[in-house]
Amino acid sequence: MLSEILVFVWAVLSHWQSYVTGGAVTGIVYFIERVTDWKMPKWAFIVVFGGVFLLVSFFLAWQEQYHEALKVPALQQQVQDQARQITELKEKPAQVQVNVPAPIVNVPSQMAYMSTNDTVAIVANTYKIGGHLAVSSWCKNGSMSSGVT
Repeated sequence: MLSEILVFVWAVLSHWQSYVTGGAVTGIVYFIERVTDWKMPKWAFIVVFGGVFLLVSFFLAWQEQYHEALKVPALQQQVQDQARQITELKEKPAQVQVNVPAPIVNVPSQMAYMSTNDTVAIVANTYKIGGHLAVSSWCKNGSMSSGVT
């Protein structure tokens, strides 16, 4: 709690010093005292610089914290919305559909040998030059040009 009091006192002093050292009232009082023979009475100096400016500094320090506190409910709602969205995504992950075109196998007309087992066979009845050839994962290329025997 002591650290919070020190933060508040520091905020009040920061506001107060800005009014005392660089405010419009300070500038006007200084200007009038330098240009004329008029001097501000000590009691008026204490009231203005010690009292009024200090009260304004207390108000400004309170106001800053008040405005920050007003933001809390909106921030809590954002956190709850994001937590709900994360939970929904965990329960039902996004579905991704990938369309992959069918593979095209180009077998040259010369040396086009395919086999479904250990024996090599010539695909002559089902393959037409420029046509399509159905190949499954258990077919192998037995052509001499591929180096596979």
